[in-house]
Amino acid sequence: MKITHNDKEITFTFDRFQQRYNPYMEDEDQKLLGKYPTFTGLIVRHRKNSNYEEFGFASTIDMDYKGKDDQVGEFIVMWQGEEDTFIEMCKILEIGIHEIEC
Repeated sequence: MKITHNDKEITFTFDRFQQRYNPYMEDEDQKLLGKYPTFTGLIVRHRKNSNYEEFGFASTIDMDYKGKDDQVGEFIVMWQGEEDTFIEMCKILEIGIHEIEC
C-alpha cells in the first residue's frame, strides 16, 4: 500500500491483486498459486431491527490454501451512493460482490 497526501487529499493506493499464499508450501512454489483480488464489493442488508443497506469495498480473504472460495473481510471504503451505481462500479472495476443479510 502506498499513502500520499497534499493540502486537499489523502490517497491510499492498493495493488489490484495480491499473491496467493499457502503456509504449507515451500516459498519457491508460492508463485504457482496465482493471485486474487484485493477488494470485493460488499452489500450488507440490515433487516432484523431496522431496514437499511451498507455498500462498500471490502478486503478479500484468500482461502484457496484450504480449498475454499475466497471470503469477504471488513469494509475498507464505504460507498455513499445508490445501490445500482455501486453495482455498476463493481462491474467497471471487474470485482465480485458479496451480499450479507443480518
